Amino acid sequence: MLILQVFANVIIAYYYLNNQGKANYYFDALGRLSIANPQDYIKRFKVYLKNKGQKDLLRSKRTMGMKNKNISSISEFGLIGIIKKQFATAKNNKNIIVGIGDDSFCFKSGKNNICITKDMLIEDVHFKKDWITPQNLGEKAIEVNVSDIAAMGNVKPEYALIGLGLPPKTSEIFVKNLSNGFKKACDKYRITVVGGDTAKSDKITISVTVVGLCKEKVIKRNGANEGDIIGVTNTFGDAGAGVTLLYK
Repeated sequence: MLILQVFANVIIAYYYLNNQGKANYYFDALGRLSIANPQDYIKRFKVYLKNKGQKDLLRSKRTMGMKNKNISSISEFGLIGIIKKQFATAKNNKNIIVGIGDDSFCFKSGKNNICITKDMLIEDVHFKKDWITPQNLGEKAIEVNVSDIAAMGNVKPEYALIGLGLPPKTSEIFVKNLSNGFKKACDKYRITVVGGDTAKSDKITISVTVVGLCKEKVIKRNGANEGDIIGVTNTFGDAGAGVTLLYK
């Protein structure tokens, strides 16, 4: 009965607002908004939901087309492109320096440029527990984000938020060693962890967000010019090649 009452109140409130108070309504002794003929409004509400569902289906077909490919058949940039298209109006925001598609998102804030990046590490996709120690895993989770921040030029990583999904049977020792890895990498780059989230999950999932500050010009992926010095660490492809070999 409580669920039905709540549902009825939602319907009544919806039609009261959408009829701009023109409905035949009144307030009962408990101060609840009511209408003289609720069945009529329930019927109209059902028609509204049906029409809305049809519109949403048509909108979905226009967005995706009649073909529905699996994401395994498109590249990472193809996947990003689908999402980016939905937020095309973001480019009209004058404070945004770098939007979707680069190593970090950057925007103006007073005299500073702020850059934000996020990377995820998922068990059995990016790593297996047999391949890496918990501490090294924690370090890597921070390092891959610092790498994306550094790619934007003279940006100093300042803050991190850590999202952590763990299976219920994960040991406390694993979590402690993983946290030691987070701490070691954050100390290395003088990053302060300011928050995050935890959740139960089937596989170990680590999602880190790093925020960096910069007072100089941010360098985009297309920002290199002839004669510029490009600095890299280690050899391109080492990490990817290592994962490929481990999976064999």
